[in-house]
Amino acid sequence: MNKAPKIIRPEESQPARMIWFDRKKYVTVNVCVQKPKNIQVDFQKEKIILRCKNDEDDWIYNELKLYDNLMVADCREKVNDRTINLLLRKLKGDVPWPRLQKDETKPSWIATDFDNWRDWEHEEEDGKEEYDNYMDTINEIAGKNIGPKPTMDDFSDNKMIRAPKIARPEESQPAKMVWFDRKKYVHINVWVQKPKDVRVDIQKEKIILCCKNDQDEWIYNEVNLYAKLLLGDSRERVYDRTINFLLRKLKPDVAWPRLQKDEARPSWIATDFDNWRDWANEEEDGKEECESYMDMMADIAGKNTGPKPSMDDFFDSD
Repeated sequence: MNKAPKIIRPEESQPARMIWFDRKKYVTVNVCVQKPKNIQVDFQKEKIILRCKNDEDDWIYNELKLYDNLMVADCREKVNDRTINLLLRKLKGDVPWPRLQKDETKPSWIATDFDNWRDWEHEEEDGKEEYDNYMDTINEIAGKNIGPKPTMDDFSDNKMIRAPKIARPEESQPAKMVWFDRKKYVHINVWVQKPKDVRVDIQKEKIILCCKNDQDEWIYNEVNLYAKLLLGDSRERVYDRTINFLLRKLKPDVAWPRLQKDEARPSWIATDFDNWRDWANEEEDGKEECESYMDMMADIAGKNTGPKPSMDDFFDSD
């Protein structure tokens, strides 16, 4: 058997936004890339790899371990002017995929296409014909002159295909957010007891968190950030007592004097002075240390360290 040449990850690259929806026998993935070129796609039984360049000659690289196995011979891609569309044939037909990726933790560059999502349990068709119609529509739109070409910033903001908007619950309260700054990353620790129904939207200039705590109370935090983020390398982790954010700065080596854009600080935002330091002369980007800190927080949260603290314990007085 002739194997496809191995796709090597470029030294400098970024992931493209992937919007997906599920059908009875197929999974459709829409990858947002402006004028893709030098395209390489590798469909594997448990993984997909995409490598290409965009119209700015930036390398795009997406590698994803999938929720379930594929029938590789019946998978294919279509390249359009603004997107690369992937049609993935499930090895196990009629089995729904609750998520695209294998791990429960979702990368920030993956979003569900709820506009095309539906309950297909009682459908007879395998979705292939509908997919082809969908791809034809995408091709038709991409081929028309519908105004000035959007920049890659437009895709970072999800203006072409947006993730579902997180609505603020009628009755909610903000959780305490404790943060510290590093050379290329900003770390935020959000205190929520046994978070569930967690929804996170990491945008270029804003983060939104909506979830429930162990008392079934709605938590809602929305913060306009001091500076812009690099979305493809920002992510969150959910633990038993905390939700941690690792936010990659768009402009590295630029210090953030505060987390929020406005000078007025909300009472539920606090600086983590125990982890704050002057990093002006450091060489490392702080990512490894942030991840070690997050692992430490998870370890602490998993242990029985005494009676559960009340939320009042986390609020400092100004």
